[in-house]
Amino acid sequence: MNIQLSQEFTDYIENCVKSGLYQSQEEVIRSALRLIMIKEGETINQLDKTLQGALNNDIEQTPPRKEFCSDSINSNYLLCVDEAAKFLGVKKETLAIWRCEKRYTIPFIKVGRLVKYKRSDLIQFIEKRVKS
Repeated sequence: MNIQLSQEFTDYIENCVKSGLYQSQEEVIRSALRLIMIKEGETINQLDKTLQGALNNDIEQTPPRKEFCSDSINSNYLLCVDEAAKFLGVKKETLAIWRCEKRYTIPFIKVGRLVKYKRSDLIQFIEKRVKS
């Protein structure tokens, strides 16, 4: 990779190497890139927390398991993967496979690594598969 830097950056890199803190120009650039990656990771983690907070405040949370009935009042509750799997009578690994392979199109909400399902979407999924 061949890159061109402004004189300001070139001087800074050369000064870092001359100071003895770094062995080479490549080492300075690698260190700078590592810092950028760490900072971007912190930003993403902060966004995940902010979005999770908004999700918790704006959407009704999961009801106790005893409320797994199909009444419309509870249809917007969010279920975690374990609860959704129990609701459907499958393993959570099965849900993960369905999501990854797009075997079934069950809508889900994803914020970072968090996956949630709306009860109403799971009920629709079941109702579409009823055979008479």
